[in-house]
Amino acid sequence: MGAAFLAAEIYGGGLSPLWFFGIAAGAVVVSLILETIIPYRADWTTMGDPSLVRDLGHTFVSSAFGERLGFVLATPLFAVAGYTFAPEADQIWGSIWPHHWPMAVQLGIAIMIAEGLDYWRHRLEHEIGFLWPLHFVHHSASRLNTIKSSRNNVADMAARFVVAYMPLLLLGAPAEFILWHGAVVTMLGIPAHANMDARIPTFLHRLILTPQVHRIHHMADPIKGNSNYANVTPLFDQLFGTYTPPTEADRKVPAGVTDNPLPTNFWAEAFAPLLWPFYRDSVPHVARNDRHNSE
Repeated sequence: MGAAFLAAEIYGGGLSPLWFFGIAAGAVVVSLILETIIPYRADWTTMGDPSLVRDLGHTFVSSAFGERLGFVLATPLFAVAGYTFAPEADQIWGSIWPHHWPMAVQLGIAIMIAEGLDYWRHRLEHEIGFLWPLHFVHHSASRLNTIKSSRNNVADMAARFVVAYMPLLLLGAPAEFILWHGAVVTMLGIPAHANMDARIPTFLHRLILTPQVHRIHHMADPIKGNSNYANVTPLFDQLFGTYTPPTEADRKVPAGVTDNPLPTNFWAEAFAPLLWPFYRDSVPHVARNDRHNSE
């Protein structure tokens, strides 16, 4: 959500984040209703979650400051590239973006580029020890429900801007595409974390992010937890060998991480990237490749 407000502030000119907020609010309401009607697990309810207030705090802080921090970190790189933050500006280094192509085609390309880049950000945060603290808070919850989708660390959202969105802008893509990618991630991500037992055709699991596919990614099992990195489509997981198909046996596998070295309070989680060295020197979620090599 923060990317929508940031894009509007930078570019102005009719870009309004209000429609994006409406999408997010609508997805939350629908997911909460479905959690009540068709719950996946009785012990994963949102309203009975003891960490709900903490989750809402992470939602607000990461949404308000995450992408803004990413923008600040990326500013020197934009300056080096001679990028001008203005609608329809002529960049001094030119633009290779196919502006003359149909808008729907451009949008599809932008979403796939952002998804591909974000796949590698997400995967490397799991597989490289010093990057894991950026993402750890999102996985430290022992249950999945609607509000968990935005349980993120500010540094993690900043990394998304730098890795996935900055390259799009440097390629010359319209700023609106950041909003659209964020909207798609929100529309799929909120129900993907929801505690609802939705029956979805099997073939869709390989095409778009579904609750069944994403629950595997949140498993405490380090092998399954280090798979299914998709935010929009599992196509990159299938391409790079990190896709795990859902099965009925998944219900029995607990969510979360096997070892949480941080105190369970908001401030420790919010400052996890800074506090991590004082609590643990190695990643608790065993890297996928490391685990395979050790067997």
